[in-house]
Amino acid sequence: MTKKQLSEKIIDDNVYTIKKTTEQVFIFNDFFTPIFVIIALSIFIAGIVGLQVLDRLFMGSKNLTTIRLFGISIIINVIILVFIIMSFSKIKFQRGPQGPMGNKGNKGYTGKAGGLQICSKVYETVQEKKAFERSLNYLDLKPPLIKDE
Repeated sequence: MTKKQLSEKIIDDNVYTIKKTTEQVFIFNDFFTPIFVIIALSIFIAGIVGLQVLDRLFMGSKNLTTIRLFGISIIINVIILVFIIMSFSKIKFQRGPQGPMGNKGNKGYTGKAGGLQICSKVYETVQEKKAFERSLNYLDLKPPLIKDE
């Protein structure tokens, strides 16, 4: 395969992936709107009933307007919360490829001795052991992949 054929194949694959994802989104949108409207209307009706209960509880109070505003704001916030939960439930997180590692820097100066003598065995925690193993893998330097076009 030549470079041109390879790049065309990659572009075709990307276009196919985008079309497939778009179709999935449209299918979700078809179901999302009626379900959300039904849920939002039921929350709104339940909120109106709750506001009527609040009106009867606090009848004759000088802060009745403030209590009504508080109830209305709670209803609106619950509807917004349901919308956000329904909107973001279909998002899938994907981990991308790991980028190139940089060169390890120069070792720093050794500090002054603390004056403590350790005569017993030094125990190594699991976390320290994993960090040490990762540092061994870090020394395996690979040059970054650069594509010329």
